Amino acid sequence: MQYMQEQFIEYPKFKDNINILEAETQEYIKKQSLNKADEQVYIIPVVFHVIYNSASDNIPDSRIKKQIEVLNEDFRLRSKDTAKIPDIFKQYAADTKIEFRLANQDPFGNYTTGIERVKSNAEKWYAPVNTVKFAYNGGADAWDSKYYLNVWVCSFELGNTEDGFTLAYSQFPGGNPAYDGIVIQPFEVGVYGDAKGRTLTHEIGHWLNLYHIWGDDQDLGDKCARGDNVEDTPNQETMNFGVPEFPHQSCDNVSDMFMNHMDYVDDEMKLMFTHGQAARMRSAIKLRRNEIINSSGYILSVETQNQLEDYVSIYPNPVSNGLLNIRLSTQIENLKISLKNIMSNNIYSKELVADKNIKINTSKIPDGIYFIEISTKTNSITKKIIISN
Repeated sequence: MQYMQEQFIEYPKFKDNINILEAETQEYIKKQSLNKADEQVYIIPVVFHVIYNSASDNIPDSRIKKQIEVLNEDFRLRSKDTAKIPDIFKQYAADTKIEFRLANQDPFGNYTTGIERVKSNAEKWYAPVNTVKFAYNGGADAWDSKYYLNVWVCSFELGNTEDGFTLAYSQFPGGNPAYDGIVIQPFEVGVYGDAKGRTLTHEIGHWLNLYHIWGDDQDLGDKCARGDNVEDTPNQETMNFGVPEFPHQSCDNVSDMFMNHMDYVDDEMKLMFTHGQAARMRSAIKLRRNEIINSSGYILSVETQNQLEDYVSIYPNPVSNGLLNIRLSTQIENLKISLKNIMSNNIYSKELVADKNIKINTSKIPDGIYFIEISTKTNSITKKIIISN
């Protein structure tokens, strides 16, 4: 958290922003717990800026694509490693319903691979490492951070910190917008050597307002005094490293949840986010990063019916308030929407849909059974809808 402390000094509004966000987060989570769970899958477009001087720092596309795969496994609780979660913690392991895609449309509307490469004269970047975030320093300018998660890949040195050599660092919501994003060492991207891609999982946790699981209270007299502001993570004394044996107790807990992505254990031991952490991250998106899930930085080209099912939400059903909502997790290429009656007569249709939130006024449609068809050039799904105004 050394970087955060430095930013408090450089950007004085940051600390106030953090405190305001914390109060809003707790209130938002409380309200969400009283309402029906939000099942929308949030899609976040990512751009990797690879800043290199040596060939070894110019990591291949394959490592970056593998990194995206790891992120989606971790955030959707789909990694085979989750089998190693201790039984007492399995009930807390959560699918955050957050996914990541390499951007395929740049800020100017042009096709992109989501990977930008810059040959730099700098062999290594030193503090303040934020200089790498600007082309005039020999780095790469951010793509608008309201619509893209920017990840700068470069060799850097911040100096030794209380927890050792810095592998990556990220910015919490509310910091200087010019610096928003994550900086990571080249050898930590993807699956490479001992790295399994989970350093970036950890850093995105910070980017989405998660603190370290031990609460960063190692400098306080009572190391059990402060937690991470998440109800379902056990309080723990300090960071864990390496491959701890379970149980590993501190602060009168049953065990530290050292297999949590927000501890410092080896990648092979990082296995889970909790439901509370998922709620906190999703709150950060809705409260401070909402534009990014409405970004045109990633346009989905649906190849299978299952994919289409994953990204479309239709509600309410039955429709009793005169309004049918269709929500898309991301923009979908060549999308067509049709509403038909039981005689297959077209009641409503819309082609080449660019919106992510479509509303159909059903107030003048007679009550009855209808079918909503959502299709692309290659696939379609059909859902039965009951209109009862």
